[in-house]
Amino acid sequence: MRQLQLIAHGEPSDVIELNTVSEPATWSGGCAHFNGSGPSQSIRFSVCPRHVRRPPAFPSSVGAEGVGRVAKIGSKVDVALRGKRVLIIPTYEQGTWADQVVAPVRNLVPMSDEADPLQLAMIGINRLLPISC
Repeated sequence: MRQLQLIAHGEPSDVIELNTVSEPATWSGGCAHFNGSGPSQSIRFSVCPRHVRRPPAFPSSVGAEGVGRVAKIGSKVDVALRGKRVLIIPTYEQGTWADQVVAPVRNLVPMSDEADPLQLAMIGINRLLPISC
């Protein structure tokens, strides 16, 4: 699986790499999703390496918000969530700029299949823009 990772502090073009990592494991309280969209915004590149509350351990996954379909679920997760389109709440607990993401259910919000996934992916950072389009 491929994932964008922050490898050090510095200029984004120098410290963010696309790396191959092992596929995430699904734990009992979480669920994996894939085939998603996550906006890459210039503000994220400027904030990520420098202005964080807690310095990351390197390498560190990047990306906060996104949308995708639940592919796998943990044993304590309602099976009705499998196959649903979900929005990931941007908590920075999971890096969303990856082929697959494992996220706690508390960070997932089911969304309509009729909504545009690219617009949904921006809700976490641009709350009014998707609504106005």
